Amino acid sequence: MNRKLAAMLAIAMLAALPATPLAAQDASPAQTEATALPTIGPSATTEVELTASPTATPTPAPTATPQPTPRMYTQEELDAAGVGERILMRGLEGSDVTLLQQRLQDLGYDVGDVDGVFGRQTRAAVMEFQREQGLEKVDGKAGPETLGALFSAQAAERPTPTPEPTPTPEPTPEPTPTPEPTPAPTATPDVENAPFAMESLDFVLGGMPVTRIVGRDENGETLYPLCGVAENLGYACVYADGSWQLTREDGTEIALMTNGETGLCDGAMGAYDGVVFLAIDQSRVYAYGGEAYVTAPLLEQLGFTVEEENGTVAISLAPQEI
Repeated sequence: MNRKLAAMLAIAMLAALPATPLAAQDASPAQTEATALPTIGPSATTEVELTASPTATPTPAPTATPQPTPRMYTQEELDAAGVGERILMRGLEGSDVTLLQQRLQDLGYDVGDVDGVFGRQTRAAVMEFQREQGLEKVDGKAGPETLGALFSAQAAERPTPTPEPTPTPEPTPEPTPTPEPTPAPTATPDVENAPFAMESLDFVLGGMPVTRIVGRDENGETLYPLCGVAENLGYACVYADGSWQLTREDGTEIALMTNGETGLCDGAMGAYDGVVFLAIDQSRVYAYGGEAYVTAPLLEQLGFTVEEENGTVAISLAPQEI
């Protein structure tokens, strides 16, 4: 057989073999198994069900609890406590003072303890009430006008103050000194028309010699001007309708009431630092020209010392008990 015929027979034998790809014959068992795995389709998109949160219902603001209306007192209750039978002032005690304190507290004024004792805190509460109600007198004493306003149905409850925001302080410039005002001179009483004898007298007041217009009662006893004496010894004096209220910076107080009478007032009521008393025969009060003229014994009851040495009277403050 020649070479040409052998080549043709080889080609024919190759053509008779099955048509298996070479790559398939060389594939490893692992690759074959991998080919047999099922086809995985595209990754499914995970759907997350979003449940809408329920709309939050706003919580209503708490309704302010209405404040109870201050209790009103019947006329029978006021009469039973004796309200209105006297002017209530510092130093007094009783059921009328208790009712006064309770009413002030009901209206929002701080009286401290409702104990029936008219003390400094009760007096301060009365003054606050008088001031805020626009009463004519702001003296800390509960007379007919103050008691009528306090126990009326129109008495306004004290509003709770709203605190003001604290402002940012600004630099304070150097203050210009203010000249001290010259006090107005005390009015000279009309000596000729006074209801009792009056004259000029030299005496010593707080260690300084002074000259003052004084009075004389029917027995010739000297009547000293209460405010004229007290103001020189550190008291501030307020006069209204026959009543005098004197106060020192340390809180010491003097009160004298003559109910607006002019002339001799035998029933004048006095009080010194909370102690209340009635003027006695040796301590008469003469009211004239907005001044109370009192004897030396009454001055001593009011906390002063009156001494005479070499014919000269000296008046000063009595030493305070410690």
